[in-house]
Amino acid sequence: MNIISLNCRGTQNKGFSNLIRDIKKEYKASLMCLLETHSSGLVAKKIFNGCNYDKVFIQDAVGEAGGIWILWDSMIWDIEILAYETHYVHLKVRNGTSPSWFMTVVYGSPHYQARSRLMDSLINLVDSISHPWVVVGDFNSILNPHDRDKHFCNYY
Repeated sequence: MNIISLNCRGTQNKGFSNLIRDIKKEYKASLMCLLETHSSGLVAKKIFNGCNYDKVFIQDAVGEAGGIWILWDSMIWDIEILAYETHYVHLKVRNGTSPSWFMTVVYGSPHYQARSRLMDSLINLVDSISHPWVVVGDFNSILNPHDRDKHFCNYY
């Protein structure tokens, strides 16, 4: 019973469903959070059908940007989607008879103003938290401008 959060940078590669099935098997991932899926609608549903999970929540990508998928095995997890917006999905999670807890899955926009709105939304969620809470994902945020140069200059 493991949870994996993965920035997949797109899901439309032919082998993507096989990759997710392999990760699920290798790491016994019964709950997977996929970020930056770049997929929506019927395309997303077709891809999901090959991933070997029986439940999914899809927060559609905007155009070809973003997208959050929550995939889980319903025999292991009881998940209730409490809130969602373009850049986050907020869940109440329970495993068997264990106490409930909250999880917020985040895919932050690379644009500062949208990230600022995301942070405001997360701050507003705080008042509704009454159990343990974990926030996972990709905030697309760096601490210092020189960090960006150091990490990305070799890739361009």
